Amino acid sequence: MKMPAKYEYLKNAPMEGCPGCRLENRCGECAIRDCAVKKRIEYCGLCGEFPCEKLQKFNSDGIPHHAEVIGNLNALNQIGAEKWAALQKEHWMCACGGRYSWYLKECKKCHASGSMTRNGGRR
Repeated sequence: MKMPAKYEYLKNAPMEGCPGCRLENRCGECAIRDCAVKKRIEYCGLCGEFPCEKLQKFNSDGIPHHAEVIGNLNALNQIGAEKWAALQKEHWMCACGGRYSWYLKECKKCHASGSMTRNGGRR
């Protein structure tokens, strides 16, 4: 996978955990987050219109890390925030403690393979 050009500036930045698109996080302009703020909901999965057309377009816009948003929100609703966050931490953390990314083929810390398998898990 190739990193989308708009994120290229992050290529050599230290790996930091993404705080996600929660209401308190603001990494840029976001009509989806603004909608959640307006509706006074914590995240889109709690909306009666979930998944709305705007979220479906985002989920299928061709940017790899956007492609799992609806699935992640469904999982978040089903298992709860604490368990979902623990599973995400496990999924995106190398055994050495380094972090994986959608756009890196290996751990920057130990160089272990970070490629995704078909079912979304790590090899």
